[in-house]
Amino acid sequence: MIQTTTTTISERDIATRADTCTGTAVRALTVSRIDPRKGLRVLPDVVRRLVDTGIDVTLDIVGPAVGRPGEDEQAAILEDARRRGVDGRITLSGAVPLDRLLPRYARYDLFVLPTLAGEGIPRVLLEAMSAGLPIVTTRVAGIPGLVTHGVNGLLVDRPAADAVAQAMARVVKDSHLRQGLIAGGYATAR
Repeated sequence: MIQTTTTTISERDIATRADTCTGTAVRALTVSRIDPRKGLRVLPDVVRRLVDTGIDVTLDIVGPAVGRPGEDEQAAILEDARRRGVDGRITLSGAVPLDRLLPRYARYDLFVLPTLAGEGIPRVLLEAMSAGLPIVTTRVAGIPGLVTHGVNGLLVDRPAADAVAQAMARVVKDSHLRQGLIAGGYATAR
């Protein structure tokens, strides 16, 4: 069997920080097109649950809304965030060109992608690993081919708010786990 891997990441793009969640506030990042098939609608509930457990979290969602379904999904995410009282904690930034996106990962503490079935292996997971971000994502499609649970990320079985929030809280609260995931991510990126 021959495995071919392609990437837009070079050795110089791989960060060297050993930990990310060293401040009191936690900055989470999602990079994905806004599309109903991406599972992003759970994120306002995830943020609410984290805040309710005492984690001071903000979330930036970077990516374009794709067509009318994407625009509707974006509106639903924003409305749910408002309804849950976390609208000041969630930002939808729109599309960012790759040359500006890669350096932007360094501003964050944690990467989350609660995607639904139908994914391949999202490039953004490798980008997050190369930036030293611990990852929480779903165990769907090709993702387990890149992310090994407990080694270079945490996998949840379904993109449900409770499962995603619990995994994110675990990463935030367990520095040993977090540092191991970061080291594993760097090894994968290299």
